[in-house]
Amino acid sequence: HVDVDPHDGICDNCEENCCEHENTTIVGATEASCITRLNGNTGDEICDLCGKIIKASAVIPWSHTIEIDPAVEPTCIATGLTAGSHCSVCGMVFDVQRTVPKTEHKQVIVPGTPATCITPGTSDAVVCETCGLIITEHRIINTTTHHVDNDGDGKCDNCGGDMASNCDCLCHKKSWISKAFYKFILFFWKLFKISKTCDCGAVHY
Repeated sequence: HVDVDPHDGICDNCEENCCEHENTTIVGATEASCITRLNGNTGDEICDLCGKIIKASAVIPWSHTIEIDPAVEPTCIATGLTAGSHCSVCGMVFDVQRTVPKTEHKQVIVPGTPATCITPGTSDAVVCETCGLIITEHRIINTTTHHVDNDGDGKCDNCGGDMASNCDCLCHKKSWISKAFYKFILFFWKLFKISKTCDCGAVHY
């Protein structure tokens, strides 16, 4: 076929349609919308030269565009959320996000310091490892009457005082009631061969 003058997609000799439809245009296309809930249309594909419909229009069903709302983990200071979903175009919610209650505090112990005969101590404290909340504060522990003699020189390692005079144990009490009671206990220690060492280092039987 020859299509030279005019170039209209019709053969100059036999007048048959010989257009190769090289250039086309979409006519009558519309978008589907979940807002209006109307279907769309692909439109007709028409040859620019001969006007022939190359591809007929087709319906585009409307639908929602689903977007996932991620879950949010709860903490001890903030509530969380379950996963959800909604349409990113019209905003319609499909899976409602529900509130997840706060978690319990993650308790950890902060060690205190032991009291000695010369310095006060502190009790253990309890805090939340996550948010830092102080659940139980350190309490001051008064100085103790207990003396320590780890090197065995008869002197308190902390205050330097004489262990026997500083010792607050029953064996060193000076009242006659304490002494009588101590002798009573000592009798049973000897009877059952129980060896006792005082806090001051003195060995009783």
